[in-house]
Amino acid sequence: MANSVYGYEATLELIYAISEHIELSAGYRYFYLYAENGTDTVYFADGTAAESTLDWVTVTRHGAYAELLFRF
Repeated sequence: MANSVYGYEATLELIYAISEHIELSAGYRYFYLYAENGTDTVYFADGTAAESTLDWVTVTRHGAYAELLFRF
């Protein structure tokens, strides 16, 4: 659990309707998350737990994607 968290996600996508039932899309997605002043708890299989104090943590995910959609 963290005291302060913020983040954002941006997506740019193009969609092309091949027919009434088939659609092709491609795009790029960027995701960012930042948290500070928190704790991380890890639970082990034997039932014990360990806790760590965190100053800050960041997560970044980004990349291209493609999708082919069939409608029935």
